[in-house]
Amino acid sequence: MTVDVSRSGILLAFAEPVGFAADHRLVVSLDLIDGEFHALARVTRVERGADFRTYVATEFVNLDTVDYDELTDQISRLDECACAETDALLRAGATAVDITAEGLTVEGPNSI
Repeated sequence: MTVDVSRSGILLAFAEPVGFAADHRLVVSLDLIDGEFHALARVTRVERGADFRTYVATEFVNLDTVDYDELTDQISRLDECACAETDALLRAGATAVDITAEGLTVEGPNSI
């Protein structure tokens, strides 16, 4: 699951331990509205969080400004879609909405 994206890299969270070490190179792939995003990255840090998830901090390698701008635009559009859907569910009577990489979890009298 993607936790945070910045100009310099991306923070990922995994439910299980992963086999990445510092300086490991990998390809980050994200499913976005207009297709997929792929970028070469280098692992800068791997830590187990208090929530028992494994966090992997990466640094983009040679990501140009155009690709970064497209990535942030796509993420903003995803956030807008998620917020609009959450607002609609809450207006329909849901008492809580949790958005995760796996989808929506809705609680309330009209849960779906």
